[in-house]
Amino acid sequence: MAGPDAQATHAQARTGAPGATVRSYGMGSPAVAGMRGSQGAPPGTPGAFPGTADAWAHAQQVAAVQAAAAQMAQARHLQMPPEKKRRRWPVILVLLLILACLVTALVLALTWQPAKSAREGTAGQLEGKTAEEIQAELDRVVDEGMFNISIASTIQLADGASPAELRIENVPGNRYLMRVAITLDDTGEQVYATELIEPNFHIQQDVLDVELKAGTYPATALFTAYDPATEEQVGQAAAKVAIAVAA
Repeated sequence: MAGPDAQATHAQARTGAPGATVRSYGMGSPAVAGMRGSQGAPPGTPGAFPGTADAWAHAQQVAAVQAAAAQMAQARHLQMPPEKKRRRWPVILVLLLILACLVTALVLALTWQPAKSAREGTAGQLEGKTAEEIQAELDRVVDEGMFNISIASTIQLADGASPAELRIENVPGNRYLMRVAITLDDTGEQVYATELIEPNFHIQQDVLDVELKAGTYPATALFTAYDPATEEQVGQAAAKVAIAVAA
């Protein structure tokens, strides 16, 4: 049974002024320091925590460490980048695509050639030449920047629809491709045009592009030379001809 001192202490703990400190020495109970009444300091302060002030400080340190660790773990979770393998595959695919495009472009650049224009003519020199004339033409060297032209001075036709003896030739010694267009001097009308003719090719006969009536027509044959590699125009030369249509 508790003594008078213990009862007094119990009463003072319930009704004492806020913040009052009590001490008990009755019944051999250990001294308790720092206990506050029910209207004392809020939880989290030394007066509201059971035990000594050192225990409270230690608990606060532990709680702070645990809170900091939780914050660090959450930050790592939020900032953690995707796995390296997942990040690496898109980069590898893009690099492979770029490499494939570069290889394709290189192959096209090395193998691509511009489409050639249409060619026309028969290989070899004009018919009717002697062996000496053929050999002389083969032996002739045409200087670079020069080209020889060859066409019949009078182009004869039985009628406007008949083949004409043109005798157009790109001699073997020429260095350039050649195209020929024939126009009438009086009207400027083009009555005939060839495709590209390579050196050592000729057009012996052909039908005109325009059917002419009987008569004789002064005309001009324009020879245009082209670079054999690029097909760019490099020069022109002209020759006066006459077109004779019998009927």
